[in-house]
Amino acid sequence: MVYSVTVWCFCFSLLVTSSAQRDEKESSDRHIRKRGVQSASVAGGARLTSNLQVTPCLTSDNAKPRNCRHALQLGHSVSGIYEIDPRDGLGSFDVYCDMETDGGGWTVFQRRKDGSENFNRKWNDYVQGFGHLYGEFWLGLDKIYRLATSVDLRIDLMAFDGEKAYAQYEYFTIGDSRSSYALYFGQYSGNAGDSLGDSRTSNKAMKFSSLDKDNDLSSSHCARSSSKRGGWWYNACSYANLNAQYKFGATGSLYVTWNGFRGNACLQRVEMKLK
Repeated sequence: MVYSVTVWCFCFSLLVTSSAQRDEKESSDRHIRKRGVQSASVAGGARLTSNLQVTPCLTSDNAKPRNCRHALQLGHSVSGIYEIDPRDGLGSFDVYCDMETDGGGWTVFQRRKDGSENFNRKWNDYVQGFGHLYGEFWLGLDKIYRLATSVDLRIDLMAFDGEKAYAQYEYFTIGDSRSSYALYFGQYSGNAGDSLGDSRTSNKAMKFSSLDKDNDLSSSHCARSSSKRGGWWYNACSYANLNAQYKFGATGSLYVTWNGFRGNACLQRVEMKLK
């Protein structure tokens, strides 16, 4: 009789646990359903916003991934805006996750695609971030620093005629604010050419410069030349200039260029991402 009661209690416990797990899953599924408009506030009043109608949403503290790679490991395979928490005690923020390119799991921190966003900005804007996560944006040096801990950097490029190329670097990281977010990276691979590491004007170990802060090795203040360059890790100045002026059909070092791919021709689309 005691045995029968024990078995009955055990089975009842399993039913209760199963029901609770099912309820928890249904609640989680509701959190992950696509939502209307997602926005992310950044310090200093700058905003990163989206205006599309759908995006995955992660709201539970325990459900927030550390980055897009972690989100992919958790089973979220749709590209879009995700709330992440790097677990560094500084809180969570929204990012755009590319879940399609080269296996997915890429955290995008820069995008140029139509010239709609002004990248000729001052230091604080580049530190805090600006733009729209579904459009053109710069995530912010503070957030990039939190995410860039010896990860892979991938840069996807597309010319106005549709030709595509990419550059990838191992062990990408940047320093903190005290180092002016100095840039470091390892071995290159890809088919776009090594324009970051070009020995003639390598960007390795270069500090970040902006319209109002000159940290480059040139006497001309690369970020302010003709008031058309954007913030970047300039040397003197650079064969990579992905935050520069956007202009269809333009040619020259003042424009969005990657010298190893199409020389000084302005590019139509650029994405910089980490994994």
